[in-house]
Order: sequence, then structure tokens, then C-alpha cells
Amino acid sequence: MVKAADQAELSPMQLSFSRCLRRFREALTQGVPAWVHAERTALFYLLEQLGLCKLPWQSGKVKHEPRKVRRRPESFPALKGDREAARKHLLAEMAQ
Repeated sequence: MVKAADQAELSPMQLSFSRCLRRFREALTQGVPAWVHAERTALFYLLEQLGLCKLPWQSGKVKHEPRKVRRRPESFPALKGDREAARKHLLAEMAQ
């Protein structure tokens, strides 16, 4: 991807990893067109195709966002102590 970005005069961060992977996988499974073998090398063609896999421009995107997740509310209380003791306590509450 770095060579493809360099050839396309882009930053490697501007290329989509998923799109590049998809194009590379297509080239491995389906091969390259026949005219590529006649005119130039397959590597040059592949680098050219990978250079076209630019990320879409996102207007409201913040450049550096922290990789954190909000804590979701727990639906059940936390288990404190021994599970067997908690089971006995629950059975005692249900018997009342």
C-alpha cells in the first residue's frame, strides 16, 4: 500500500485498507487482464489499481478520536462473594 500510495502521490493514510485488500484478492483469484501482460508488468498494474482505492472524504470527521467505549448500564447486579452463597440467598428469598 505504501508503494501504491507513493506512485499515486498520496499519503498511505489516504488509502482504504479494505478496498486495497479486496482489489488484491481479486487480482490473486481472477488474475489481471490479458492486455496487462502484453503492455506492462502485472505489479505496475496492481499498484496503479491500489492507488485508486482512496478513502472517501468525510466532512464532519474528527481527526483523532479516542478509542474508548461508553460504559453501558448493567442489567444485573454484580456478583459479590461466593456464587453458592448467592444461590442459597436467592432460593431463601424465593421461598418467602
